[in-house]
Amino acid sequence: MTPFRSRRPLLGLIGLLVLPSPLLGQQFEASRAGAAWTVQGKDFRAQFDQDGAEFMTDRGARLRFALRGVDCGATPLTLAEPSLRRAGALIALDRGAVSEEYVLAAESMEQRFRFESLPERAELRVRIGVETELVAGRDGDAIRFQGPLGAIGYGAATAIDAKGRTAAMHTAIVDGGLELTVPADFVASATLPLLVDPVVHASQTFFQSGAGVGETDIAYDQLSGQWLAVFQESVGVDQWRLRAQVLSASGAPVGGPTYLHTVGVTNWTKPRIARLGASPTFLVVAEVRIGPNDTWIGGKLLGLSGSTVTLGDSLILCRAGFNGAPLGAYRNPDVGADGGNAPGGRFTVVFEHYEPGDLDVLMRQVGADGTLLGVAPSVISATAYAERSPRISRSNGNGVGASQTFGVVYERSVSVSSGTVPMRLWLSLVKADGSLRSLLGQTTWMLSDYSTTCCHEFDVSSPTDDVNNARWLSVVETRATATQSQDLFAFVFDHQGVGFAPTNLTDLENGPSAWRAKAQTNPVVDSDGTRFTVAYQHAYSGTDTDIYASTFARSAQGTLVMHDARASIAASSDLEQTPVVCARRSGAGLPGRHLVAHTRNAGSELLLRAAVYEGLTPGGFSWRSTGCGGASMTVAGSAGLAMPLTFEQAAAVGPAGFFIGLPADVPLAVCPGCSLGTSAWTSFTGDSWTLVIPNAVGLVGAVLAVQGFEVVPGAPCLDAIRLTNTVDFVLR
Repeated sequence: MTPFRSRRPLLGLIGLLVLPSPLLGQQFEASRAGAAWTVQGKDFRAQFDQDGAEFMTDRGARLRFALRGVDCGATPLTLAEPSLRRAGALIALDRGAVSEEYVLAAESMEQRFRFESLPERAELRVRIGVETELVAGRDGDAIRFQGPLGAIGYGAATAIDAKGRTAAMHTAIVDGGLELTVPADFVASATLPLLVDPVVHASQTFFQSGAGVGETDIAYDQLSGQWLAVFQESVGVDQWRLRAQVLSASGAPVGGPTYLHTVGVTNWTKPRIARLGASPTFLVVAEVRIGPNDTWIGGKLLGLSGSTVTLGDSLILCRAGFNGAPLGAYRNPDVGADGGNAPGGRFTVVFEHYEPGDLDVLMRQVGADGTLLGVAPSVISATAYAERSPRISRSNGNGVGASQTFGVVYERSVSVSSGTVPMRLWLSLVKADGSLRSLLGQTTWMLSDYSTTCCHEFDVSSPTDDVNNARWLSVVETRATATQSQDLFAFVFDHQGVGFAPTNLTDLENGPSAWRAKAQTNPVVDSDGTRFTVAYQHAYSGTDTDIYASTFARSAQGTLVMHDARASIAASSDLEQTPVVCARRSGAGLPGRHLVAHTRNAGSELLLRAAVYEGLTPGGFSWRSTGCGGASMTVAGSAGLAMPLTFEQAAAVGPAGFFIGLPADVPLAVCPGCSLGTSAWTSFTGDSWTLVIPNAVGLVGAVLAVQGFEVVPGAPCLDAIRLTNTVDFVLR
């Protein structure tokens, strides 16, 4: 991999598949000052002049593009002095041999290059200079730029000829920018003009409605690398219908939404979704209502076939008089799924059971085929007080082991005195078989003694990966404080339930006083297997709320450490609200990535939107000139905890290997032009090697170096060895 250079040193390389976001039909504003145009979109601002284009999100993440050159085969095209013109949504820089065009939409900027003629029919390479303070990374042929102020996606480019034929292109990160390549065979047969067409965007809208949408949830499918979102859509007065939408790795919609049931006498609301680790099966649970007195928990099994949602059976998970369920109403469900790879995985569904004067929290497990396990729902908490609003971890953890655990958090009233009903936050831990863990003879414990009058805002994460027979979970809640409005507080505890002391996350974020004086509410939390990410709603005013995320970890000493604070997920003058967050790890995928979805109130339209958050920008790669003899090495992956990095030597002809250690720079006197770039703790043989970074929070910030070597007769070093340049990377 060639290093990407920016105006500041890069912190890391990350990857993301980015697809074009839909045109919403909203207008952007354009203004001209001298020879430059400025365009204000919904989430971004763009500026254009004769040197190129600049794309900047509302929170300050920035990319500056400048066309550096175009090669057709071995022939460089002559670029004329550009002239800037605008026609409606199109702004173009005409450069003679190529027209550099930008097509503006409300949420994205389509960058394209138009070729009316070519000197020969050969491979076409477009070289684009990029200036940015963001981190550049790739996933397939797409690029993602990530930093503390948010992220910008650069979509996988497509070549399109005049007849509408298309070809996938390769987008490479090169020294100083990007290089887009159109394959020679497509150029040879293309009907001119030819377009090279990527899309630049800040975030994604996957559904919009003027009638009403909400109650979104998401799950990850590791087989396809896609996400599946579920939500409810209004279809009449107090009538709701559930839909599902496949999302790409970047959160872009893939195909259209799928109805999960027909509109009839039943009303389905409050959907939640989870996916089994060992089976490509999703379960959606919902509160189903028939009239005012019959409320029950329904379910729907789903699968994914490519980008198509496949519908399985509809299930009655808990209804009065059915399958051992006692009389009463059932409502407010949530669902988690076994994350392990053992067969026989099951879903665990939690919900409220209401009878006049009492509320309890119950649970039911469901097999991958929809079979209800057990003769009746089991009890998590049933007392004379009211227990309500249960939340369960998305997953009980990856891998097979006795430490796999769901956390279940719920509210319990303290009294039923007139006026207010003070509440406390309680916790139970559920094993994979559905039994409750016991601590000091108890199966449920008061987690938070903070009192509220209704209603608490809280969530519980999936557990971290098992390290030394221990997993950690986190609960995050909102609390009112005397001087700082509403803050976020986190509890971290192991899979046995040990460790309840609360930590003020808003204090750990260390934001400015004006920030801390505002309310942080609606927290949602998940784990990437190592750390915890909390997404939440920040209120700037009564008419402007935005979505942010922070990543924190438990140190070896048991204290909480903030690793990434106040990352902007969605910010505009509209109301961004009700976030949900899902880690890829909760769907048995790789660590290091989350999807955050939320609702935007854009006047008469309600939009469902999604954005990827890496949790903590993986450590950066930088290269040092230590090589000799023409050996070269590439690196792929992310330098994050528990993440794999793959090193390969290109076109190795002799025995090869790699040195790894601390960065060093030792000229080798017996090897003219060669330097040893690492402390060479150890070496690995072969022309390809994958390093899985240990899952240890104490390694964050460490710098390692890797250098390749190859044994070839006549090479510069000792007449037998040639060395590659050295790559340094920071562990994050």
